Amino acid sequence: MTRTRATLALAASLLALPAQAQEVTIAPGAFAGFNGISAECIIHTPDKFADGACAALFKAAAAGAQKAGISLAQAGTANWEDVPVKDRKHLDPPAGGPAQPVRLTFFIRGAQSDRITGGFVRAVMWTPATAEGRPGKLVLWEAATLGTGPRKGLRAAVVKSIAEKLETPFAALKADNKP
Repeated sequence: MTRTRATLALAASLLALPAQAQEVTIAPGAFAGFNGISAECIIHTPDKFADGACAALFKAAAAGAQKAGISLAQAGTANWEDVPVKDRKHLDPPAGGPAQPVRLTFFIRGAQSDRITGGFVRAVMWTPATAEGRPGKLVLWEAATLGTGPRKGLRAAVVKSIAEKLETPFAALKADNKP
């Protein structure tokens, strides 16, 4: 078999492998002490992919939180360029929401050209933390979805994938805070 044919055979066999998802196990008790969720959306690239993605993700998060019996407050949407690194006020939970919420942040990035459309959504649940006197954030759960293909339906598919992944941390939040 020639080198080219061997390479093509290897590539074909790799393409035939089933897709695999990576899931990080949430440690028992990771969400203990939180009484709800404060959700925000940060757009990394102002393009058509991001249009409406935040609204769809907030709607999915609200439906998932309601199903799990968890309080959810929407903190808002910001463009990454408009978020000063030292100013974290945009991360503060909205007034009237849960007193001790875990933070849920959707990061949206998209790209469009004549030849390719791509979209990436990352969902992170975290809480402010301090280590060795330095403030930061402690990530309790994270998932991401990357898609590329025809513009029609791509955003909906990426948003749906993230929405389905929210069930895992919402269930853990509920389990860790049973009365």
